Amino acid sequence: MHPNLDEIQLLEELMKGSETAFKKIYLNYHGSLYRMALKFVKSEELAKEIVQDVFVKIWENRSQINTSLSFSAFLFRIAHNHIFNLLKRASKEAAIKNEILAAAETASNYTENEVLSAEYETLAIDAIEQLPPQRKLIFKLCRNEGKSYEEVSYTLGISKSTVRDHMVKAIKFIKDYLQAHTQTTFLVCLMAWFL
Repeated sequence: MHPNLDEIQLLEELMKGSETAFKKIYLNYHGSLYRMALKFVKSEELAKEIVQDVFVKIWENRSQINTSLSFSAFLFRIAHNHIFNLLKRASKEAAIKNEILAAAETASNYTENEVLSAEYETLAIDAIEQLPPQRKLIFKLCRNEGKSYEEVSYTLGISKSTVRDHMVKAIKFIKDYLQAHTQTTFLVCLMAWFL
């Protein structure tokens, strides 16, 4: 979904170097970025570092922001890449690896696939971004915001069966996209994340 007008204005101010705009964008996104990072690295300290590093990168590269594209997709892609690089470094750097493994011992449902899927999760975001605008909106309202078909139907002024039809088609497209771009071993893990 394209950014709304308020976000576009914030991004334009950020591109000009506005610290106020940067703080507002940080407040809008840091919580969801932190939760996503924590899910992968299982360490609160590392998750906080990742969020900080991502926003430093956003500030440093603010002139490259494209306000006609989804800023959240751009932001999460940077985060995914950062997490993946951190996990690659973890295999070489004992201190980071030990911190991740120590935190993971107390975390539930810690699997190798969850760690390895950081690189592949970006594919699911790419698939969602390729959905037709109405279908993408419906998918995000249902999946990202947790709205029921009935709530989405009321919000958009369309029938519940139309909402259901869009969701069925969106899920099929995303599954097919993931299957075409990932190895079979990662597909089940990815589907659990997004569908």
